[in-house]
Amino acid sequence: LTSSPSKQAERLNDVAHLAGRQLWAWPYEVADRRRHMTDPQREAYDMAMAPFQARRDTPLWKGRVLHLKGRFAEEHGAMYYYLEARPSTRAVALGKRQIAETANPEEAARMRMILDARLRGKSDATYWIGLVEVAEGRPEVAANYFQMWSLVKPWTQGARYNLGRVAETLGRPKEAAAIYRTSPASPNTHGNLLRAKWLDSAKEEIKLPGTEEGERAGG
Repeated sequence: LTSSPSKQAERLNDVAHLAGRQLWAWPYEVADRRRHMTDPQREAYDMAMAPFQARRDTPLWKGRVLHLKGRFAEEHGAMYYYLEARPSTRAVALGKRQIAETANPEEAARMRMILDARLRGKSDATYWIGLVEVAEGRPEVAANYFQMWSLVKPWTQGARYNLGRVAETLGRPKEAAAIYRTSPASPNTHGNLLRAKWLDSAKEEIKLPGTEEGERAGG
């Protein structure tokens, strides 16, 4: 299959309300950046993509697929597998002790790699459980997961943003605005600051737009 961007641009000239037509270069820029990654960048990228490259019979992979399908709380839904993907503190401590007691350096390195993967999976599962709780209408429970900072560290930006949204849902726009303003610098910063500015004029009882209360407050 092929396409001609130039011809597509010509056809778009007849579409009303479009001020300009040009090739979107971002996908090509991303592809170019991936080809020229440094070793630390490649390591970080591989770690971020690990949940989607894992074997399909792992709990984290199953949970993520069911999450994206909107199957949250059934008997073996996303929540079930996310919880399965979170090793207990005791299990993690046992794994570390076994690594320390292993005499073979190669075997210890293999065990450490497995434990690191399980810990990253626990981080992902913790954050995604928070998202499931939001989708299921339990914002207070979701906030508990988003605030597990040591666990959701790879998702800090998303966790902070979603804490702000939870505060809005609970009718606390001033708190939400403060969260947006104090979030670490990221590509989301500009949007966070704009949302905080919009919330500055909100009354504490105003709910998140789209809810019944928010629709009444907005007229």
